[in-house]
Amino acid sequence: MKIFLVLAVALYADSAMGDVHMCFMANQTQLGVIREFVNDYPKGKHIYFGIKACPEDTVEIAAEFGDKFFVLNFGPMIFEGRSTDAWAQGGSKWSAPQHYLECNTMKYFWMEWGKKKLTFGQGLHLGVGLFYQFNSHAIRYKSYENFYYRLKGGEMAELEHQCGILAADRNIIARPRSACDASCVF
Repeated sequence: MKIFLVLAVALYADSAMGDVHMCFMANQTQLGVIREFVNDYPKGKHIYFGIKACPEDTVEIAAEFGDKFFVLNFGPMIFEGRSTDAWAQGGSKWSAPQHYLECNTMKYFWMEWGKKKLTFGQGLHLGVGLFYQFNSHAIRYKSYENFYYRLKGGEMAELEHQCGILAADRNIIARPRSACDASCVF
């Protein structure tokens, strides 16, 4: 009976938080083309995204705060032998040999910002699976401009974005869809 009670409480807590609903955003096949992420909740302080690409492909994710860019590269960096690295304008900050991408599996990540911190993690649970955090005075909630991606090397990357809101985030207003979606080139 105790096990049933524990399971019931766990299921209730999980359903109260809600699930992150992810939707197809783009198949990126053009090298070097910078595209804007679809972010239906720009007033939020986090974003979820998915990437399906082979470990030998290089996908770059960038967050813009004011006039500063903070970048996370998934995949090998040419001539550097690294598999994943993060950097802010002005130089490399972090690198790791881990391969986070798989050819046939969508891998999910999150990014959270505020209070001079920009945090990246793996999975669909905010705060879990953290693998890098930028600390900078440029990172402020009000200075968040946008979120970008591009294929820097390889053949293709499939990307997904958060298209449904968590129950915990119900107070965040969704932006209306514009005529320009993820297929637009910026």
